[in-house]
Amino acid sequence: ICTLLSISCSKNDEVATDGRLIGTKWQTRATIYELFHGGVAYDVYEFISSNEVESYTTKSGIVVDTDGTFKYELNYPNITIHYIDSDGDVMPLNFVFRDTRTMVRVGENINENSSYMKYIKQ
Repeated sequence: ICTLLSISCSKNDEVATDGRLIGTKWQTRATIYELFHGGVAYDVYEFISSNEVESYTTKSGIVVDTDGTFKYELNYPNITIHYIDSDGDVMPLNFVFRDTRTMVRVGENINENSSYMKYIKQ
């Protein structure tokens, strides 16, 4: 039993410092931005450290809007991004990695099949 507990503790430490997402970018169509500004745009999550992600919007490869940098928790295949809204309230956004190239937003009142809920690794 002691050995199992030791292994479990080691695994939890690995999850806390997991760096597999660092340097990766994930994007989906920015449908709301497109409605107001036209053209094709993308919402992007760029993982900059083992616990921070930047959120921004691009159009024609240029950053046109940014939401900021947020903390995230990875417990593969699940990830929670702790988004902070304009009022300063933390809103947890939950995702599941369906495979090595697809991250899908999940949760109550979320249509996982909507194209803007599916982020593709770039």
